Amino acid sequence: MIKNILVYVSVVMTIFFINPIHAEKLSPDDAYNSGVIFELSKDIEHSVKWFTIAADQGHTEAQYRLGDLYFRGDDIEQDYTLALKWYLMAAEQGHDSAQMGVGSIYVNGLGIDQDFKQANYWLTRSANQGNAYAQYNLGIIYDNGYGVDIDRSQAFKWYKRAADSGISQAQFNVGMFYARGEAVEQDGVKAYIWISKAAGQGLQIAMSAKIDLGLILTPAELALAESGGVDRPDLSGPVINIPEFKSAPIPSD
Repeated sequence: MIKNILVYVSVVMTIFFINPIHAEKLSPDDAYNSGVIFELSKDIEHSVKWFTIAADQGHTEAQYRLGDLYFRGDDIEQDYTLALKWYLMAAEQGHDSAQMGVGSIYVNGLGIDQDFKQANYWLTRSANQGNAYAQYNLGIIYDNGYGVDIDRSQAFKWYKRAADSGISQAQFNVGMFYARGEAVEQDGVKAYIWISKAAGQGLQIAMSAKIDLGLILTPAELALAESGGVDRPDLSGPVINIPEFKSAPIPSD
């Protein structure tokens, strides 16, 4: 396997360095795969060249990878303008992580004016495709009223979806919604269950909240919570972010 990869890299490098004109004739998939190989070898300069060849031919994943490289600025000069350019190309083709990237740039005003309307549009498109980070960020938007009216029910809805996918901050927020009875009926057992999930992933604020909540619950409630609440029907509902826990949107998965 490794031998085959090395042979492929050798062929790619020969084409690129000896006759770059022929490189332009590679299929988008071949150019993209070449970019991946160079990226894995930490040769970002040539990775960008290959991704660009593929992206210029409409390769969605190459467009997204280019946007991500420029967004993160790992071993390349960070450039939010180029990040937005490539993210948008992929986002318009339906790439959910690229849509998340576009939303992150707009919500944070990175290299452009902050635009919550555009952020909401792209994050919603991404979230509706199941992107958990976009769902979490939509929860933040509705929870804090960033460019929209504060809507705790919408905030809980999106936090809950993200929490179901394992986003620890969203799990904590869901737990706090249940603890406070915001947008859902107050339920200490459910609050403990969700906060425990976040604490189990190492979220410090959840670890502290779990201890505090455990001191408030009755022994029977605590036993039920630690069993996962299996002794009673599940009451599904939405979750909300508490005012003192502000998290910046997560840029990408």
